[in-house]
Order: sequence, then C-alpha cells, then structure tokens
Amino acid sequence: MIKPPSIQPLPFEFSREHLLLPLNPDRASGDPMRCLSAGVHADAALDNLSLFLDAPLELIPTPEPELRDAITRTYQEQMAHSDALRQSSPSNTPEPDRLTVQEALHSLTDRDLLASGDKAPVAKLVDALLFDALTKQASDLHVHPYPDKLIIRYRIDGVLHNVYTPDPKLYDQIVGRIKVLAGMDVAEKRLPQDGRTSVTVGGQGGRQIDLRVSTLPTTCGERVVIRLLEQTAKLKALSELGMPAEIEHSFKEAIHRSHGLILVTGPTGSGKTTTLYSALAQLDSTRKNILTLEDPVEYQLEGISQTQVATKKGMTFVSALRHVLRQDPDVILVGEVRDEPTARMVIQSSMTGHLVLTTLHTNNSAGAVARLADLGIEPYLITSSLIGVLAQRLVRKCCSACQGATASQSDEFCSTCGNTGYSGRVGLYEWLPVTPEIRDQILTSANADKLESLAISQGMKTLWSQGRALVTAGVTTDAELHRVLGSTTGGE
Repeated sequence: MIKPPSIQPLPFEFSREHLLLPLNPDRASGDPMRCLSAGVHADAALDNLSLFLDAPLELIPTPEPELRDAITRTYQEQMAHSDALRQSSPSNTPEPDRLTVQEALHSLTDRDLLASGDKAPVAKLVDALLFDALTKQASDLHVHPYPDKLIIRYRIDGVLHNVYTPDPKLYDQIVGRIKVLAGMDVAEKRLPQDGRTSVTVGGQGGRQIDLRVSTLPTTCGERVVIRLLEQTAKLKALSELGMPAEIEHSFKEAIHRSHGLILVTGPTGSGKTTTLYSALAQLDSTRKNILTLEDPVEYQLEGISQTQVATKKGMTFVSALRHVLRQDPDVILVGEVRDEPTARMVIQSSMTGHLVLTTLHTNNSAGAVARLADLGIEPYLITSSLIGVLAQRLVRKCCSACQGATASQSDEFCSTCGNTGYSGRVGLYEWLPVTPEIRDQILTSANADKLESLAISQGMKTLWSQGRALVTAGVTTDAELHRVLGSTTGGE
C-alpha cells in the first residue's frame, strides 16, 4: 500500500488521466522530481508535467491499481486537512456571500459542474466560484494577479465587482484548474490562450452553461477571464429588451425586407448580439434560409444554421461569406465588420438579393456611415445597400425590491441587488432609417453631425432622449446614464 505523498499544485484531472503523481515538492536542490507512474502516459503529458513543475522527472514504476488508489487518497487527504477554502473569502465579505460559496461546495453532485467528491480543494473552489458567479447572474468571472494579492472579480450588469481575495499562494492552482476545465495547455504560461467547455448546473436536465476562457500573460502572471453563457436561456422579445414601440415597429419592418443591410452599433458589451438574435427569432425560419457567421457562436438558435469562423485556420468572415452565398441564403447574420474586405463583402451580399444584419463599433447611429467611409466604402455603395442603423447601450435598472438607487440612503439597499441599488439592465436604442433625405446627405459625404441633426429633425429619438425618459420614469438614474453615455449630451 502506497502512503499518500505530499504533492505539487497539480490539477487532479491531469494526475488521474495520465496516472502521474509527483512526490517531494519541497526540494532545495536541482535534483529530478520523483514521480509515481503507471507507464501508460503519453510523452506530451510528461513534457507538460515537467514544464509545469519546472523540474526534470524521475519516474517510479507503480502498479496502476495502487497508483489510482494513491491519487485518490492523496487529494482526499489534502482536501480534509486544507483550510485554503476558508481563506478564500476576504474578512469584509458579507457572511451570506461566504455561506453561498461554502454551501455550493457541499452540494456538489457527480455529473455536473458541481461534481467534486474526489477533487482537490482548489478544484472545488473554482467550481464553487463558477456556481457563485452564476447565482449572482455575472456575465464574466475574472482572475487578476497582482504583485502582492489575487483578486476574483465578477462583472454583474456590466460593472466589475471585487468579490474575493484568495491567498496568492493558490494562484497557480486556480489557473491550472481553469485551464484543465477549458482544455488548455497547463504548462504554457508565456502566450495567450483561448479555451472553452460546457457544463451543467443542477444535475440532469439542469442549466447548460458555456464557458469561454481567455488567458493573457502579464508581469504578475496570467490574467484569466471566463465568459459565462447560458445555452438554455430564453431569447427575449425586442420589447422586453427595452426597445420603444415606435422603434420596434420600424426595425421589424426593416428586418422583413427581402434585401439590404442593417447595422447594429455600440461598444463591446452593449447587447448588440442579443438584439440581432431576437431579430432573427422574429423571422420565419421554415420559409427563409437563415445562416449566421459568428465569432464565437454565443447561443444556439432553433431552425437557423450557425457557423463559427476560425481565423487561425484561414476561415475569416470574408472567406466564409463567399461559401455562405452558395448556400442559397435569404438572411445572413455576420458577427462583425472589422475591416474593408468584410465591409465590401457584406455590402455586395446585401445588393444581390440578401438581407444582411451585422454589427459595427461606433458611438451612435450616424457614426456608422462615417465608419463605413473610413473603411473605404464609396458613398454610392452605402446608399444602395443600407436600410438603417440601430445604435444601442445597456443601463442598469434601479432595484425594484428596495427602490434601488432612488433610495435616499445607501443603507436602504438590499441583498437582492447586492447592496448596489441596481438590479438588471434595460436597453437604450437609437434607430436611424435611411430616408431619401438621409441618402442624399450620404451621397454628398455629409459628416455624422449633419446626418444626426437631419435624422433628429425627422423624428429620430437619440440615446440620450430615451435615457432621460427612463430617468424621469424612475427606471434608472442620471448617474447611471452619464456612466454609460459619457458626460456629453449627444444630440440634445
């Protein structure tokens, strides 16, 4: 019987899959690291383990049954005696939050995200943090290393919050666990990596969660960001997103056109993809051939063929779009226009009998025309294809449970909104239809300010005007409006 050894911060899954278990981590010399081995590992696994431990390996042949037993008992013993999890919450973290994480650790089942019966404590910590982030409806989980501390952050309703400060000594183990989950190279710490995995929360028939993981080397170590996407989430109607009735009516008319180009603009995280998905859901996929090109595919849409581009393999938006056009499409969604070739291909597609929907990064709707011109697109091509531009933002809503940010004192906030005064978000929308007068101005290369002034004179409601209406109605606050839209008043 093998006595459970003292181990390095090695992810349990790696040790169990490759039947490798390192010994004696506290060595002071450059001697090889002794490692139990059943002789069934791959060379790549040995190389990765050597790099991960930063030491040459001396393999000790061990019968497989005994080694499996040693691996299980080693991690169980570490789990039983470690107080690492108790150190993971800062002293100023509210007791309910800490209990939420601890309760998640004790409620794990065998076949889902919360499976941890035989995992090392740090593996359980990562699983609990993911569950905690989902419980708090976070869209992203950040692991940020600093010279003297480690911070776990959640992005909730578009705003980052410092949630936990684990012991910095746990950093390598936390990152290693996340990399194993996402199928990334555990040993590679000098180059950025991307990975993904899908997990289930709540056992069989529970919520399907897609995790998109990105690592970026910094002077203090690798930053890790995990995007949390719920695959089983139900798409909301445009009106449920906060789109005013008059804009929704005009926008729906536009997406039912037989051909042309519709742009949705705004910064990263402003809800552009959600709006486009909701728009596609308005279309009859049984009568129309709808295809999408995305990077990445965020949600699965029933009855719609979705393709993820792979730039590293040479499958760009432009090259993929050429093939999509051979698939007899009626409607095409292109994830984003980033350069002139993509812009030209999108416009050409919209002028040959296809309705094309895509996104563009601009501050307002009028700025989209100037952005296309900056990309080298001639005005006559823009006017021949563009149907309209929808600009949008997301602002936090005042918490309805405690009157939220409209309360007179911050101590009147509640646990529902995490004592922030805000809970949930609502969209701000600015729809600029390309009317004959707008088209004439585009042909004369009018700048964005002139286009915006003309559109306002024709009845366009700006982001600011809709935002002011929401502030008046008590849906959000003036401070939140300025946080999202900036200090200027735009077209007002």
